[in-house]
Amino acid sequence: MTTARDTAEVLESRGTAATVDVQTSTSDSTAGSALLVGGFGLGGDGVDISGDLDATTSTGFYKIGTGATNTPSGANINGSTLVHIAFDGNAASQTYYEYQSNVSYSRRKTGAATWTTWSPEFSEANLNVNYFSGTNQRVAVGYAKSSTEALFYLPVSSYSPAVSVTILGNFIAKTVADVDRSTAQAPVLVGETSDKVVVLLVNTTGATTGETLTLHANSSAAVQVNF
Repeated sequence: MTTARDTAEVLESRGTAATVDVQTSTSDSTAGSALLVGGFGLGGDGVDISGDLDATTSTGFYKIGTGATNTPSGANINGSTLVHIAFDGNAASQTYYEYQSNVSYSRRKTGAATWTTWSPEFSEANLNVNYFSGTNQRVAVGYAKSSTEALFYLPVSSYSPAVSVTILGNFIAKTVADVDRSTAQAPVLVGETSDKVVVLLVNTTGATTGETLTLHANSSAAVQVNF
């Protein structure tokens, strides 16, 4: 038979969680509420946002739905996700992850209703630091080392010097006035290369020593720098 004393002991042993209200939804931010599985995107799908991203106030993980506004310009909406971290009502940060690419964007809240513009976070998804191409476009600038040789410089960013280059198609050395100074050919990597600059050699014809030259991709030619 359960006595009043037994009941009191059970109630005392329940701990504080037994007297706390749980969230009414995964986005319920009522102070003191116990978190549901999936609350603010933890342990489940992200919380749906189909409205204004500027109005997000609670720290959490969110999924972007149709109709969402103030997303990054040109970014895909459906399937994308958002991480929102709030410091207080006037300061927060957001990171937006696109579903259809590996591109992400970030921004900051700097006032009660003021957000900075979205900035893309650069990575291999949207920045090629070792690939130079373009249909009939200039890809490098250099100078005529002599009447028969020209050097061209490609800016790169690496922790070690390039070990080789892969040349796809042919290139032509031209003057600033667009006069040909070489036949179509594959440039050659030379020893002056470092971890910040790749130097290519092109054989020229009729160049004036010291004159500025540009390297043009013939059709859709490309230079891939290998580290």
